[in-house]
Amino acid sequence: MNLKLIILFALTLPIISCFSSSSEIIPVIDTHIHFFDTEREEGIPWPSKTDKVLYKLTLPKDFKTIASEHHVKSAVVIQASAWLIDNQWNLDITKGLGDKYPGVVGNLSSLGTPKFKEEITTLSQNPRFVGVRITHRPEGRSFYTPAMINDLKFLAHKKLTLSILYKRFTFDEINQIATDVPDLKIILDHLMGHKSLNDKSSYELETMAKHKNVYCKVSGIGDRTNEETKKILEKAWQEFGEDRLVYGSNWPCTKNIKDGYGIQKQFFTSFFKTKGETALKKFFYNNAVQFFNLKF
Repeated sequence: MNLKLIILFALTLPIISCFSSSSEIIPVIDTHIHFFDTEREEGIPWPSKTDKVLYKLTLPKDFKTIASEHHVKSAVVIQASAWLIDNQWNLDITKGLGDKYPGVVGNLSSLGTPKFKEEITTLSQNPRFVGVRITHRPEGRSFYTPAMINDLKFLAHKKLTLSILYKRFTFDEINQIATDVPDLKIILDHLMGHKSLNDKSSYELETMAKHKNVYCKVSGIGDRTNEETKKILEKAWQEFGEDRLVYGSNWPCTKNIKDGYGIQKQFFTSFFKTKGETALKKFFYNNAVQFFNLKF
């Protein structure tokens, strides 16, 4: 090789290396997106018909562009309703798309009743059914009962997860669940619903993080990409660390803000970049695989 070419090649090596490192695209697993069918005859419980932005048929094809634009490799579908029919519906509409949608988290109102184990046994025959979300208190009966704890122990036995829409339940109830079922992997949606850092939110984050089976999902912040949210994120980071914080967008709710998906994702990216490359990769990808036991 010509000596000048050798020298030129040698000089460009560090530049190429630096460019590759700084431009690396981190794959993303979005662990909180919703699909729903507004065209069904019986309607849907959420979103409301009055919601001009969200109330429309929303299917995997509608998420495709967002996923492509923001390097989302895969997503976990979170069932918004507590209707039994929607558990199978979410599995059906993502059938054949296992790489894109390796996990579906259902939602069953039968928790704490004789029906729960039967429904879980049937649904979990599909390996993409990775857990259950609780969003509503039961009607006409108590929530925290021995039967409910027994059902959650069954969930843990099946290697399934529990997602909790925290604001619908009391702190004492959720803390007790984590205590009574330590083998159950639990994730608290939307930064536990906290919008500011104060004595109450600090105490609840600290206490829940002491349970090693509890994760915190950094999602659902809407337009709160501000200093107060950074304070909550910093507290969550201090308590849960790099292994138990998980990314979720809450799409399509991000449509309520212009370029809401991108703004929110960039906010999280900027924050976790300050914690190092390993933390960034864990937040956007590895922790989701670990928590939901995703298979590709």
